[in-house]
Amino acid sequence: MTELDVTAPELRQRTDALLSVKMALVGLLIAIDAQWIGATDFVFDPVSAVKVVAVVSGLASISWFYAVMRPVERFQVLCAETAVLLAFSAAATVLSVLVIPTTCR
Repeated sequence: MTELDVTAPELRQRTDALLSVKMALVGLLIAIDAQWIGATDFVFDPVSAVKVVAVVSGLASISWFYAVMRPVERFQVLCAETAVLLAFSAAATVLSVLVIPTTCR
């Protein structure tokens, strides 16, 4: 069986599984960031964090709406993947700043 032989429900199931893995990785990154920030004196801009949370929440809500209320699969996947990408980028950026020692100037 090749990739071309996959039916639409199977493809949807694979896509949902991959999205779940991506969200779990983002959650892990956020948990690492939170633990690291709690253990150090790192300070971040809360206004920017609220903006990221608002945009990710909005995209997730739009994704849910287009999955449940008005099924448009391509737009729903676009919104969900964009939300995951934005959340990952924000969490990874914070982690990269935490990893780089500030004493190396």
